[in-house]
Amino acid sequence: MGGMPSSERLRRKKMNFQLTQEDLEKVDKWLHETVYPAILKDQKKDPSKAMWHTEDENGRVYPYFGAIGGDITYSFTPTSIGTVVKVESCGHELDLTDYESW
Repeated sequence: MGGMPSSERLRRKKMNFQLTQEDLEKVDKWLHETVYPAILKDQKKDPSKAMWHTEDENGRVYPYFGAIGGDITYSFTPTSIGTVVKVESCGHELDLTDYESW
């Protein structure tokens, strides 16, 4: 990229992060076993929120988190030896980092 200004080089640089199918399954299990039960319990106690939860075609129940969701944050932190991968939801954190590959 020869005489191109560094700001232009940075604009053209892209990073892509992915979760494996195994990681997605871990996240789903973690959410339904660790994060969602207490939230659903609280929402069902409150008459104004009791009907807001949703259920998928397999009968799994999901708490209500507003019109756009927003309850899950995926964090990818590249380091010189590997990428740290964490998932956060409602004060809970799941570390998916593959430390064995470092």
